[in-house]
This record gives sequence, structure tokens and C-alpha cells, in this order.
Amino acid sequence: MLKNRISYFLILLGVFLFFVCYNGYISYYVLLVALALPFLSLLLSLPGILGIRLEFQAEELSAQKGQSVPLRLTIASALPFVSGRAKVTLRTKNILTGETQEEHFCFTASQSPLAIVHQLTSPLCGQVVCQLCKGRVCDYMGLFSFPLRLSRCPRQTVTFYPTVYSPQLSLDQAPQPDSDSEAYSQTKPGDDPSELFGLRDYREGDKLSRIHWKLSQKTGALLVKEFGYPIADRLLFLLDPGFGREADVLLDAFATLSHFLSVQEVLHRAALWNKEGFSMKEITDEEACLPVLNVLLSVGETTALQPVFSQKLFSGVSHIIYLCSTPEQGIVRSARQQAPFAKLSILSTESDPSAITADLPAGAELLVLRPGQIKEALNGFQL
Repeated sequence: MLKNRISYFLILLGVFLFFVCYNGYISYYVLLVALALPFLSLLLSLPGILGIRLEFQAEELSAQKGQSVPLRLTIASALPFVSGRAKVTLRTKNILTGETQEEHFCFTASQSPLAIVHQLTSPLCGQVVCQLCKGRVCDYMGLFSFPLRLSRCPRQTVTFYPTVYSPQLSLDQAPQPDSDSEAYSQTKPGDDPSELFGLRDYREGDKLSRIHWKLSQKTGALLVKEFGYPIADRLLFLLDPGFGREADVLLDAFATLSHFLSVQEVLHRAALWNKEGFSMKEITDEEACLPVLNVLLSVGETTALQPVFSQKLFSGVSHIIYLCSTPEQGIVRSARQQAPFAKLSILSTESDPSAITADLPAGAELLVLRPGQIKEALNGFQL
């Protein structure tokens, strides 16, 4: 528009010089026409400007990172007039990484709908918010501009999910004891009276309180009750991915491990740390993992955890997998207090692993993740 105004000013200057240098009616008429043209252009352009209608929509609301999602901008005029040149700006922001981009689109509206399709892609996972802003439309001469009404174009949110790799993983089939667990061994008796493991013949030294007197009277032999043996047979993902590109790496690792466990039909939990403690969610399959990912991918916004996560104890946890940029000693200490017998693995993106190795608790396993090397780093990892 600035170019058009400069051009008109130069033309008007030339017409004025012609009027000054040439003494005749034609110079007077030319000057009047030059002065009236902008107002005539504005008057003729107003119907087309007022009739512009925009619609903005994402054809898909989710995709894997690296894939493209079509964003469709439909332009039409509600009146039988053609508008002047219009321009809108598409602003996209990845909530997880904070990266922002802008794209500009120019068009002319008419009664025939015009569709502009933009392929939205993201090399990193996260929720990408797409919004039209800074819409302007000019008159036919490009001298005046007016804001476009974008109220009918609500922002669109597209979720790009992490990449699921296929490393060589294995499961630890040896459960550990846990007195607070709700799961019991099917092969070994214990001392938990709340669960009956089975019955056996009386042996010297057995406590009289364990004798099943009713069945013993019916069978004619002394039968002793064997109680249940509570075990820890669940994995817990303790998630602290943070923001930026490091969060992208950690979420790739979490999605890969959770997918493997879901395929193996292994129940596992995901936990987030907040001011009130740990908020947890049990994951039974890949579909149950989606709400967890949606919370993590929008962690840059103020997100309520309660609809997805609930407060639970660390009952039955045999393996804690802590995914973080740099381990927080407070979180590690709290997890250790609630599950003292659980195996602890720390998956970190720390650039200098030696700086955190000295602060790790005894028996903790450290695995360093690097961008583009997730599959190689997880090869051989035992869950």
C-alpha cells in the first residue's frame, strides 16, 4: 500500500505541475479528476470490502510430528462485488517449545469461493495453536485500508504427537515384595491375612491361629491357611519433561516405552509432580495414554491436571522410570520414600552426565538421551 501511495503522490505532483505550467481548461479538469479518483475508488470499493466473509478450519486436529495437517482458509463475498487486495497473517505457536512462526496470505474476494490450503507441519511434538491476525483489505487503488473481521475465524489447535520408535526392549519378570500392594503372587505364599493364598496340611511349628477349623473338621485332617504374598508388579513413569527441544526428546522416549508396554498388555502408570505431590494416571492401553500426552504436550499453558490425573499411592510399583532434563533431588527423594524397594531408572537429556552421577541414589540407573538417537539409546533397556 505504501508503494501505491507514493505512486499516487508522484502522479498528483505531475498533474499539479501540469496545471501550473499549462494555462487552459484541460489542466484544470485533469487536476480535478486526479483529486477525485481516490474518493471514487473508495466509494466503489466499499461494497466489496463490507461483503468479505472468511472461514478458517484445520482439516485434522492431530498428527504425528513431521506429518502435515491442511489448514483451509475459505474466502468469499456476500455481495456481487469484487473486493480490493486483502492480506491476512497466520500465526502459529507451539505451546510446548514456545516457537512462533508467521505466514502471510494475499487474496481478492468475489462471489465465487476461493480456498487457500496451507500445509502445517512441525518437526517437534506439542500443541500448535493457529490463529489468523492482522487482517487488512484495501480499496481498488490501494490507498486506503480497513481491518478485516476475523471474529468468525476462531483459533485452531493441532496436536502433534511424539514419534514411537521400535528399539529392542525387554520386561523384568521377577516381581518384588511390597506390603502396600493390591497385587498378590500366584506362586508364593506370604503373611498378608487379607488375601488367602491356599490351604495345606498342618506341619509342626504352624500357629494354631492359622488352622482352618471348619474345613479340618469336615475332612478329618488339620488344614492350615496360607496367606497372600503382596508383590510390586507395576511400572511408574515419573514425568518431568520441561519445555523446548529437550521435552521433545523425553516425550519420544515415553511414547516409545508406553507403546511397548501397551502392546505387551502390561499395566503401567504415569505421574506428574505438582505442589501438592504426585498426580497419577493408570495406563491400560494406547488409547488411555492419549490424555496423558495431551496434558504433557500443552504443559506450556496453565493446565488443570485433575480431569486426567488423580492422587494415588505408590502401591505395587516395582520400577520407577524418571524422565527429566536434570533430576530433581526432591522428586527422587519423595519417590524413594514412597516406593523404597522399587528399581529406579533415570532417563535424562543432561549434556554433562558426570555432573549428576554423584548425586544419584544407590542402585539408580542413568540413561542419557540425545536428539535423533532415541532408538539406539533405548536398545536393550529392561522395563
